[in-house]
Amino acid sequence: VNVANTIPTRVVLNYKKDWDNYVSNQNSRASVTASHAWHTAAVWVRAEAQEAILTSTTDTVIIECVCGWVGIFFFTGDPVLAFLVLVLLVINISGMVFFMTTLMGWKVGPVEVIFVVVFLGYSVTFGLHTAHNYSTLSSTDPRLLEAERHLAQQRQGC
Repeated sequence: VNVANTIPTRVVLNYKKDWDNYVSNQNSRASVTASHAWHTAAVWVRAEAQEAILTSTTDTVIIECVCGWVGIFFFTGDPVLAFLVLVLLVINISGMVFFMTTLMGWKVGPVEVIFVVVFLGYSVTFGLHTAHNYSTLSSTDPRLLEAERHLAQQRQGC
């Protein structure tokens, strides 16, 4: 059977499942000494690797987002602020992935996946520090009051 290397991963995995069932059926009907047949194809390996990369990347991004939200919530004590920072991070990462895949036309491979995961981790760190600074600022903070006075003077032209 000739299977093209260009067909989508999901179609390949369904086709492989059909072959798994066929070979299993043949093995169950064969004698004890002939019941160890198996099948292989390069396209099976490619499809399984792509599926594993996609699944593990999705799991990693979800875990990173949850850990990021918990970390931001832990340091700020504000679930809304943690959620807003997480939304901004997801928008940022989505924009980067859009740029890489659509505008630049890059194919997503292992290096790009590692890049996205690492970039998300660094983005969480930046978001955490920014959110922490916002959460610790009070309306009576002398630095804030001084900055407001300075801006008011600049607007008046003094």
